[in-house]
Amino acid sequence: MEEYVAKDVMNPHYVKAKEVHTLRYVSQKIIDANASEAIVFNEKNKPKGIITLRDITRAVAKGHSPRESIRHLMTKHLITVEENTPLKEVLRVMAKNNISRVPVINNKGDVIGIIGEKHLLKIIPGVMDILEELAEMNTVEPVPEEEERLYEGYCDVCENYSEELRLVNGKFICPECLEEHMEG
Repeated sequence: MEEYVAKDVMNPHYVKAKEVHTLRYVSQKIIDANASEAIVFNEKNKPKGIITLRDITRAVAKGHSPRESIRHLMTKHLITVEENTPLKEVLRVMAKNNISRVPVINNKGDVIGIIGEKHLLKIIPGVMDILEELAEMNTVEPVPEEEERLYEGYCDVCENYSEELRLVNGKFICPECLEEHMEG
């Protein structure tokens, strides 16, 4: 079974912003890209943080000017995952840090994409297919009803050994005694 990794589900298209950009400029870039966030880079083009539409909404609600720089409003502790991180680990990172999106980096530390909740939803049909395959591989034949199952041992009625005992009302009965029991 193939395991999904971060690069399999990430969106390689993400919004870039610089620390000096204004709230208005960044919010317009995010909206134009139909995204929910922008990854913020410093002047050396290194990722420094992330700002979401929710962060921008809060900033405006608190009275920050749309002309204000995002430098002090972005989340500065940028949590990332590497491109070959197994998806279950990506989910653990997101859950542990209570984040709904995480940038994906390559082995040089460059941002190459982003994974958000909506990207994870897109793989659910594939996961369901895998679960169905696993269920089919692990299918166990149904256990026959108690009356149909045969047991090996001594008959509780005649005490003779039989390989064809049936469990009837809590007693193991051989075919001969069962026949007599049914006739009587």
